[in-house]
Amino acid sequence: MIGSVPLELMRARAALYAAPVTPTSVGYVRKHDLDSSRVARVAGCFAVMRADVDGNRFELSDDGRSVIAIVEALGRRGESVLDLVGWPLDEPARLLTLFGRAPMLGLANVFAATTYAFDRPLMCHRTALGWWRARCAGAVILDPQSAARILLDAPGRISGEDREHSLEIAELVQALFDPSRFVAPADERRRVA
Repeated sequence: MIGSVPLELMRARAALYAAPVTPTSVGYVRKHDLDSSRVARVAGCFAVMRADVDGNRFELSDDGRSVIAIVEALGRRGESVLDLVGWPLDEPARLLTLFGRAPMLGLANVFAATTYAFDRPLMCHRTALGWWRARCAGAVILDPQSAARILLDAPGRISGEDREHSLEIAELVQALFDPSRFVAPADERRRVA
């Protein structure tokens, strides 16, 4: 390790930054009408690369069987890189990480006061592509257990893309605590009943 960044992550980032801009990556950005300059400011580098995919993880490989879009997952302050996040071009709902170190994309947005301005909720997107289409506003849950702990500390309301998605996110957070631990004082219970 150098500083607090594992050497493997540094190597992977070097490969990401060295990846040539290909017709596939340009076509992907155009096809989905994406703002690549915005993702560069909020999620670092973007590339379309070949990789081998196993479950929810990927490994960069020049002769990999999958073609995936990749962005950097930044930390809570939006400065340090926690991991690389990818998704197969033909399966944008399938979120992958290189090391499994990032709980969310858009983690800095969870704690940014501007996220909640004018009583807006934090928008959680189902896919990284949806997040990118929303100009990287909000967040994407990558690791449900870690993200649930983070969302407990969010300073405002949280929304999913629709009612079903919002309920899924609420269930993640509710699973972290036992509601029976929260009680009213004995004299209050009599008044409530």
